Amino acid sequence: MIAVVESIQECKQVAIVAEFPGECGLEMLKGCLEDEAQGWSDQQFQHWFESLEVKYGQRSPLGISMISLYRSVMILINTCDRQLKIEQTFPSP
Repeated sequence: MIAVVESIQECKQVAIVAEFPGECGLEMLKGCLEDEAQGWSDQQFQHWFESLEVKYGQRSPLGISMISLYRSVMILINTCDRQLKIEQTFPSP
């Protein structure tokens, strides 16, 4: 479960570094996980993604695009997934 806590913190931090609000990173993480769990249609995904762009802007003050933030969050999710599998295979004593 350490990986989950770390991924939450990292998603918030990656948004902050890109000069999006930390909450944007958390919303991005939540939406990405919901998409994975529920298998959103392309239309559902597009609606969700556009709502983030409306709320936080298409680009941060640094000029980093929302799609770049999405890619970064997906990398963090995949890393977390691998870490969780390792933690489950080799639990701490």
